Amino acid sequence: MAHAVSTPVGVYLDDGTYTYLGRKTNWFKDQLVDNIIKKIVYGTWWKQPKTIGASDWIQDAYIAFPKFACSALQDKNIRQLPLNLNRNEFRELSLLSLQGLDTDTDISTLGGLLLLPHDSVVNHSSLLKFKEWCKNINGRIAYKHHPRTSNKTAFTSAIPSKSLELPSKVPMEVMLPLLPENCVIVGDISTALLTSKWLRPELSVSAIADDISEPEWIFLLKELQIEILD
Repeated sequence: MAHAVSTPVGVYLDDGTYTYLGRKTNWFKDQLVDNIIKKIVYGTWWKQPKTIGASDWIQDAYIAFPKFACSALQDKNIRQLPLNLNRNEFRELSLLSLQGLDTDTDISTLGGLLLLPHDSVVNHSSLLKFKEWCKNINGRIAYKHHPRTSNKTAFTSAIPSKSLELPSKVPMEVMLPLLPENCVIVGDISTALLTSKWLRPELSVSAIADDISEPEWIFLLKELQIEILD
């Protein structure tokens, strides 16, 4: 792109939380040292963007919630991501992704879906909150581990024994078409929660976190009608 004869045209596709909160960087380590190192390794053409998607080579940005995009992306030509969840192709993809797991019927009648955080950040307080949430759910509960979780036993105390475990590698996007309208979703602050509220805005979605100190996060969750559970 740096050596192209004509000006290259780049497109940014919503990358989740970075889209709305930006990428926190250190002015010395990231903006100065890392920038210099990359110019030495790659060439003087290297440009260090303020956040993911803010590169000068990117003109268009496809975003789920355009008006909440961070300031670094506001100068792009922002386009609304299309809502294709109700298309037959999307539903067929959902069923195909769960084929052979015998979970599609269970998913369509779920009362609650628990999106668990990575095992490295789990603690006693969050486990108690997840456990209490499960007690208040009418109907069967399913849970989904973080794709990179290695120690699943860390969550044993918070998950009801008869709950359904969903495959952690299958993304939320292909599960959402199968969930009933009365299914409630809870999880730690993550892109999965944003995706759930974007594709299924009628669903009740809540976030569990011990310490949400960043005002940007609180504002975004409230604007998207994602409840913050104490």
